[in-house]
Amino acid sequence: MSRYIHLISLFYCILHISYSQVVYEPLRNSIYSFLLTMSEKGIIEINDQIKPLSRKVIAEKLIDIENNNDKLTGLEQEELSFFYKDFAFEIKKLKNNFPDGIAHMSYIGRDRNKRYRLFSYTDSLFHFNVSPVIGGVFGTQDGKSFRRQWNGIYFYGHIGKHFGFSFDLLNAGEKGENIDRTREFNSAHGIIPKGTDNPDQIDFNEINVMQTTSWDWGSFSIGKGNLRWGYGQSGDIVLSTKPPSYPHIRLDLQLTRWFNFNYMHAWLNSDVLDSSKFYSTGLPNTDRLVYRNKYFATHTFSFIPKKGLHISLGESVIYADNLQFAYLQPLMFFRAADHYLSKQNNHAGENSQFFFSIDSRNHINNTHLFGILFIDEIKMRTMFNNKNRNQIGYQVGASIVDIPVNNLKISTEYTRILPYVYRHYIPTQTYESSSYLMGHWIGHNADLIYCSADYRILRGLSVKLWGQYFRKGEDGSLEEQYSSSQPSFLFGLNTNRSWFGLDIKYEIVHELYVRAQLEFYKESVEESAGVWKDTDKRNFYFSVYYGM
Repeated sequence: MSRYIHLISLFYCILHISYSQVVYEPLRNSIYSFLLTMSEKGIIEINDQIKPLSRKVIAEKLIDIENNNDKLTGLEQEELSFFYKDFAFEIKKLKNNFPDGIAHMSYIGRDRNKRYRLFSYTDSLFHFNVSPVIGGVFGTQDGKSFRRQWNGIYFYGHIGKHFGFSFDLLNAGEKGENIDRTREFNSAHGIIPKGTDNPDQIDFNEINVMQTTSWDWGSFSIGKGNLRWGYGQSGDIVLSTKPPSYPHIRLDLQLTRWFNFNYMHAWLNSDVLDSSKFYSTGLPNTDRLVYRNKYFATHTFSFIPKKGLHISLGESVIYADNLQFAYLQPLMFFRAADHYLSKQNNHAGENSQFFFSIDSRNHINNTHLFGILFIDEIKMRTMFNNKNRNQIGYQVGASIVDIPVNNLKISTEYTRILPYVYRHYIPTQTYESSSYLMGHWIGHNADLIYCSADYRILRGLSVKLWGQYFRKGEDGSLEEQYSSSQPSFLFGLNTNRSWFGLDIKYEIVHELYVRAQLEFYKESVEESAGVWKDTDKRNFYFSVYYGM
């Protein structure tokens, strides 16, 4: 308990020296794709390796884009005006032209900046915005009807010059004969379903909440949410949004123009029962269940040696049972701390990882190139021998915008994850939370190639054609995982899947969407050596939603 008190004390110490507010913008906002396009064209410099970004950082980049208005296409100028209304409060604060002391309240209409909101209030002390979260999806999955509906609320705001906060609550349900309960082998965000006796229905909810304080060179947050590390469109190999959100603390430092630092410590769901802590509840045949504690810590050093070139080095550790002060120290070398805590005994040790990325934007006109390497385990002397225990994953990608026509983006990426990456023989130390991978959803012993063409027709209206091909081998055994000679890539009987899709999406006003999706899906399962069983499926979805 004393350690938690120390963390809270640190939070309030930082609070007293801060003088600006930070609120992290949800990843669902279309602003992220707009900023990426602007950086690919060399119009802005942005470090978006780790997301979500703060509204303050986004506002700074919108000001930079405004200062380069002559480099935008006509459509991009309309998009800039659209996003300006969403981030007008932060932009005016940065420009020091906010009318302090003048209170303004609006509801079910336009706020002071002509942006539609359910409720908005601003005065010299308090700024507060509320949006509903509501929507529905109707369609078919392999010829069977499907329906998903959800509701909730999202609000965020600032108190004074020191404190920012956000709250995001979602309640959802699905009905249909082909409901995907496990979210396996796709990029859909993981869920923790509520119990139900109906096999054709599931209900679930999720809450994300953040409390943040900041100063001119950094910010500190406590809350519950997801961090995303990477640029992948098909998934991220380091940290993805696949698992349900988890409680964490986050520290971000922007120390110079060319150097940034990020640290996170998270409390994960192990889904592993602690058999030593069962006890009777007093009801017949009912015991109190207790799960083993599981934790995750990560930090990243990001360098920008020249405009458009980003290099990042990171480390992470999964550990269990007892909260360790060593991993609550942002600058700690986790691998060395593990050696100290375990006394060099592997059976008492943790599960650590290293990762590296390099990212180039507009060094080739309008082009984004990136590569990411994830190291779970590697033997340097034999790192180029595929038979040895080199448990790594990598992802490379490229995209180009406005070529051959304006407002068109063409992307491709390849992901390969060698056998036994993300896994561990101690169940509480796998690279998972709530039984979902924290990295790429394809898991180990698999690869995927992804391509897409995304054309923006009007402000808010886009048409995307995409396709991906996925191969996966067998899981293997613990004995093979820890043997000195590893099985070859894609060992065992394989499963291959290919998807092709059309996605038409229109953001009518801020956060109000209409969307239609058509997917063609083929699966080939190898039942025995060289003998395959093929299955073809087709899914169609039509959705209308606000704030999701």
